[in-house]
Amino acid sequence: MVFMNRDIEGTIVQICSNLKLMVQDLDSGSERSRPLPIERLKNWARESYQEIFREQAMVMIRKLKRDESLSVEEAKLVEEWMVGDIELYRALEGHYGEWKVEVLELGERLRVCGNPGVNSDVKCLLNIQAVVIELEHMLRDLDHYRYAMDRIKRFHAFVGKDINVLSHNEKVKLADHMKDMVYSDQS
Repeated sequence: MVFMNRDIEGTIVQICSNLKLMVQDLDSGSERSRPLPIERLKNWARESYQEIFREQAMVMIRKLKRDESLSVEEAKLVEEWMVGDIELYRALEGHYGEWKVEVLELGERLRVCGNPGVNSDVKCLLNIQAVVIELEHMLRDLDHYRYAMDRIKRFHAFVGKDINVLSHNEKVKLADHMKDMVYSDQS
């Protein structure tokens, strides 16, 4: 298996080092820019994962297209290939509850400023701006989580409890989706 030249370890070191320096800069008032190649790291992790399991995925694609049964391990790999590590998403559920509470608290802070004369109340106008910025971040996190959970829900709705009871046409459709993912990162 030939891996593309992805310095994941070095990128992690760079990000962690720059995060620490960035926090120190915040405390010192410095505005120095620190590179945080987080998107690159995310993409490299996904691509490397797909390279590791690409051959196994191709075997499962062939089995699905031939209407052959998959083992429990193979079915689990199909699920991980299609939706990611479900346990990782489940770990975010604690944050989800906290995010919902925080969104409601931010909504309450907005409501307090929603009084007659707000258009000329400087303190409320500044508070609204701050709350909306924070609210945008919270809503982005909630949307990302809901999107991930929706992917899992749609996968389970399509596959059900046992991938092997899908009709041949459904297995072919699933195999085609997997195949699209196998080749999505290859140029």
